Amino acid sequence: MESDEARADRWDRSSSAMEDLAAANVASNATMVDLVNGIRKEAADRDRKIAVIEKSNRQQRNIMYVLSVATVIMLVIAVINAINIGATKDQQNQIAAINKTLLDCTNYTGECGRANAAKQEEILDEVKKYNLIGFYCIRNNPAAQDPRAEKFLACMDRLYPGGPDLTGVLPTPPR
Repeated sequence: MESDEARADRWDRSSSAMEDLAAANVASNATMVDLVNGIRKEAADRDRKIAVIEKSNRQQRNIMYVLSVATVIMLVIAVINAINIGATKDQQNQIAAINKTLLDCTNYTGECGRANAAKQEEILDEVKKYNLIGFYCIRNNPAAQDPRAEKFLACMDRLYPGGPDLTGVLPTPPR
């Protein structure tokens, strides 16, 4: 049998080993708790990073959608602008042609101006001829000798056929 001392020594060694095991277990548990807390913190940090990256990706997609719509709008504006520039160019050409024609017609050196001048000269010659014939007929048929202007009208019809009808235009002499 074992002596009491040996038993006590074994008991002390067992107790000491148990205490060492318990202390190691407590230390191990503390290390495990620290490890688990560290893993939880890293997982939370990873989840936050993933959330930030997903949010950034959503924002990038939204920006791409907005930029795509803006690009389409800019293209539409560019096409409309090109159409307007073409229309403006056509209008400028029309206005330039009209201005050239107007300048040509108001200036006697242009073709239109010469044609207008010739037509005006023809009309003025006709007016002069009408006035001269009128003066001739009045001189030869004064109102004192022809109070009803019948001879004057006959003279005008004879010398200027197709002229304006003066019947009713001439004042009627008092009776």
